[in-house]
Formats: sequence, structure tokens, C-alpha cells
Amino acid sequence: MNGVVRIEQLRRMIDHHGWAVIGVFPTTPTDGAPFSYTVGLTDRGLPELAVYGLQPRAAGGVLNTVARHAIDGGELAPGQRITGLLAGGLPLTVIEMTDTTDMTSVRELYGAVLAAQQVIWPDADGRMPWENWNLGTRQPLKGSQPA
Repeated sequence: MNGVVRIEQLRRMIDHHGWAVIGVFPTTPTDGAPFSYTVGLTDRGLPELAVYGLQPRAAGGVLNTVARHAIDGGELAPGQRITGLLAGGLPLTVIEMTDTTDMTSVRELYGAVLAAQQVIWPDADGRMPWENWNLGTRQPLKGSQPA
């Protein structure tokens, strides 16, 4: 697909829905974890969002829910637990992303990634990756864990 056409389609999607969600899913186990990210929150003065280690439907649902939460309530504070968005009362949190190399569509549209946050999801016991969680490396961190 021509890059100009792709950017025009992305822009139309953002204009219609407020943002777009891009999913990237590895074809082999050595390709790394699946991830998804938003494009378009930059237009609203908010960081773009990314989530790693979730399958497409779950990733899109998490990003859309967190994006709506940020639009309605303002930028999310890194490290702050966010409750009431996931089923079962499990919390989410965000960290500031220092590695945004995966967000290619954001760079294509805006020329750079101005700000980005990674949405961090817990294990079944509500523990985050830095809290002795039991899911191994399913969720690579693209920034520093909260203090």
C-alpha cells in the first residue's frame, strides 16, 4: 500500500473516531510479543498509548477504554493505579515510554512520537510486572517502572 494512501486512510479514521488502533502481531515466537498502539491522541494533546502481550481483541478493547478515560479525564499519571476499567476489578497503570520505536504509524503521521505511555496490565492476582508477577516476559516494559 502506498504510504500516502495509508496516511490518508489513517487520518480519515482519526477524524471519524478520534483515534485509531494499530495492531502488530508476530508470526513466529521469536518475533516478540504482540502489541497495539493508538494513533491520533496527539491531536488532543495527549500521549499516544501502547499495550504489549495481549491478543488483538483484548488489546483494542484496553486501548479504546483507556483512551476514552484519558480524553474524558485528562492525561494519566504514570504509576497511578486505574481501577474500574477492566473486568473483575483488576487495575491498570501506565508508564512513560522511553522506547517508542514500535510506533511507526505515529511517526509517519506526525514526524515524531511527541509523547507515549505504555498501558500495563496485571496478572490474575492484580500484580504488575515489577511486583513479583507470574507471567514471565509476556509484557515487555518500554519504559521505567514506577518508583
